[in-house]
Amino acid sequence: MTRRLPRLVIHVAAAIVVCSSMFALGACQATSSVLGTRFTYPEREKEADLAKAGVCGGDVALCVERCHKGDARACNAAAVIKEFGFEGATDYRQATQLYGQACREDYAQGCNNLGWMFALGKGVQRNPSTAMVLFTKAFDGYRLACMSGQIQGCVLATNLLREGLVQDRNDTQLAALTRRACELGHAASCGADASDPY
Repeated sequence: MTRRLPRLVIHVAAAIVVCSSMFALGACQATSSVLGTRFTYPEREKEADLAKAGVCGGDVALCVERCHKGDARACNAAAVIKEFGFEGATDYRQATQLYGQACREDYAQGCNNLGWMFALGKGVQRNPSTAMVLFTKAFDGYRLACMSGQIQGCVLATNLLREGLVQDRNDTQLAALTRRACELGHAASCGADASDPY
């Protein structure tokens, strides 16, 4: 039986927090659609199931061991197991550390997941500015995957753009990624209006 994850809604409250020193202008512009509004925490049911059954067969100790040897997918899988408590209690702090290790290895999903930890304040102090930087790094990885022919990369990249979670949102780029997803066989992207939220 698949465990259903709750759909959480978070509010990004203060522009001052988002406009950090290094990314001040870009972050403020990119989050204009998010500030004062709400965006949804994505359902990560499929990813959670993959973490349980996939990379390390749900064995968090094996995932952590592989993670320490440089396997970014294993780092991400172990983090998902820890975040969602598949081995008992949740451990957001350790999940955040493992997502961070995956992200440092340029694993886009690890960066995306770490972005959500900062956006929600799970295991770390809530920091929308840091979340935006991480979402943007994830987007870059997804975009490259899309251009190399991976449908899921296209879908994930367009989702981040549509949700306003990427610095310097570019509607031309959104249209190009949506078109590429369609070319690769993602039926929902064919004929989709790039400005549609979903």
